[in-house]
Amino acid sequence: MSFSFSDLLKPYRNLVTRLTKMPRIGLYVGHEAVNLVQMEEAGQSLRIRAIAALPFPDAREAVLHDTKGFKALLERARSIQPFSGKHVVSSLSSSEVKTSMVIFKRQKGLSDEQALVAELRERMQGDLGESVVDFMALRHLDPDVEVGEALVAIAPRKNVLAYLDALSAAGLHVDALDVGPNALSRLVRHSGALKWREFPKLPNALLINVGLHSTFLSIIWGRRLILDRPVDFSEKRLLERLVKVLGMSDALALSLLRSMEEPGESAEDARKTVIEVLRPEMSALQQEINRTLVYMASKTRGKSVDIIFLSGCVARYPGLLSGFQQSLQVPVCVLNPLTLFASGPQAATFDTSLGLRPGIVLASGLALHNIEEPDTWT
Repeated sequence: MSFSFSDLLKPYRNLVTRLTKMPRIGLYVGHEAVNLVQMEEAGQSLRIRAIAALPFPDAREAVLHDTKGFKALLERARSIQPFSGKHVVSSLSSSEVKTSMVIFKRQKGLSDEQALVAELRERMQGDLGESVVDFMALRHLDPDVEVGEALVAIAPRKNVLAYLDALSAAGLHVDALDVGPNALSRLVRHSGALKWREFPKLPNALLINVGLHSTFLSIIWGRRLILDRPVDFSEKRLLERLVKVLGMSDALALSLLRSMEEPGESAEDARKTVIEVLRPEMSALQQEINRTLVYMASKTRGKSVDIIFLSGCVARYPGLLSGFQQSLQVPVCVLNPLTLFASGPQAATFDTSLGLRPGIVLASGLALHNIEEPDTWT
């Protein structure tokens, strides 16, 4: 028997408090820090009520198992930011959840969801026994095609329960568990609602989400997530090439990569060196992007994306992507919630670089879980 995320959440919900209108907190427990973001509506605008990224004093798993310490970390976030309530929308670490695209055959008399479940049962059979499986059917541009696609998330049941137990023991109420691509695409849609010149029509966007170990290319076609595919690119690969070519330590390679965006002549020299050394890796990424755009053009009668968003590690290094906008001929923007949304009057003034942290970007998408993209945001 398999379980869905929503099934496992039921024992952790309190009906009375769940029905209150407290804004939910987006919570992402990353590898190095706990990230929290809470939105609020103010008239016809949406703004950040509170935001925090607190580094772990120990390894992630040790912090989650230390209820007292984890609770203290959350209380510290409340002491420095006006977080309201204890209801959260969260997501498991990417190392604990395997997400993949599944193609399934549409069947007469069955909904896409029913056909997908039948496909998963046939493919995985006994492997589903101790797994939590959830999925989101991706809306196809052509409803008459014989196959459908879905984003499927699979995690060991014991890991999901342990994570929920850790949050519950810390006094939190988990209203929903989400997966990264869905949360990030939600943030992209809100960006379109706030910034796109043709709103209420939303742009067709490509999201490049670069992680430490993996990268995903997602296509958000208006309001629909229609593609999410992994590519062989990561911050780790960039660092490994710097170490190999320049003969330096891992720590020095990371320092060099992070210093390339600093002002000054020395940083300019570092930037030129890094760009030249990493040119093959960036060319490989661009080839993957081009393949994705060609594939989408084949599915959309020649249409392409209107804008490209950058998220994750690579957003910290815009110098590496300086040639992308010219070659792709569409705007390339960093997905930064601190430049996208205003901050509430009770919140501190933030350094916008906080919004470049992958955990904060994901937590922002989680915080938008119960907030629909509006027709008239101002």
